[in-house]
Amino acid sequence: MFAELIRHPVTVAEVDDHMVGCNYDTRKARFIMEKIGELLTQLESQLGHVDDCLKTYRNTIDKKISVQTTREVERIKMCQVQNLYPPATK
Repeated sequence: MFAELIRHPVTVAEVDDHMVGCNYDTRKARFIMEKIGELLTQLESQLGHVDDCLKTYRNTIDKKISVQTTREVERIKMCQVQNLYPPATK
């Protein structure tokens, strides 16, 4: 998860205007911290919905699409947006 953060697209030329006086390592560290902050926000949102998504998955896994209620379809879509439906197997 964090390996892709190390290989960031920031170059010295791209951020000279925004971080005057900071060296490349400082810029890289700031970029990584911002990306981690974005990931933490996403993970917090996923943790808030994981129980509901697992319950939805258990209730709808064996149902045909034509039999699912509108509410179940909406819950499935919400869980898919959060990358929680279907649940990860590993």
